[in-house]
Amino acid sequence: MLIRRAIACLTLLFTAACGTPPAVRMADTDPASWKRPVELLLPNDDTLALRDLTLILRSDARFDDDTLTLRLELVAPDTVRRYAERVLFRLPHRRTAAAVREEKLLPYRLAVRLADSGLYRLRIAPARPVRGIEAAGIRITPHTPNTETSAPPTWEKTNSADSPKI
Repeated sequence: MLIRRAIACLTLLFTAACGTPPAVRMADTDPASWKRPVELLLPNDDTLALRDLTLILRSDARFDDDTLTLRLELVAPDTVRRYAERVLFRLPHRRTAAAVREEKLLPYRLAVRLADSGLYRLRIAPARPVRGIEAAGIRITPHTPNTETSAPPTWEKTNSADSPKI
């Protein structure tokens, strides 16, 4: 009986450990004045999985805005299909005593399915020059159905067109 429980626990442990780990892609920006887009390469070989996309901004003490408008462009592996939009993020302030780097996690899309296998390209750029952003990136995690109710949206679309699927 004890051996069966041990085997069941080990099986469960190995199954959970073999889950898809989060993929994080980051690119450095010019912290003095970020104005040029950064390009991130996102390899995809699973065309059925649902994923959650979270933008990451690493900032220093010079960044003191409470909102940030980003231009996002996703290019599919066939390079023909492009999806672009402007998104306004509301950024909560956390004041620290020293000039410390801070990473802001901005939930962007939930339950996204990347339909093509291959290399997607994501370009992230500010709508205007921004001081204090050291790096920009994205975290891709497997979709968890309860995520939609756990975090309030911190972004809103600034264009009025309906969003096509990625």
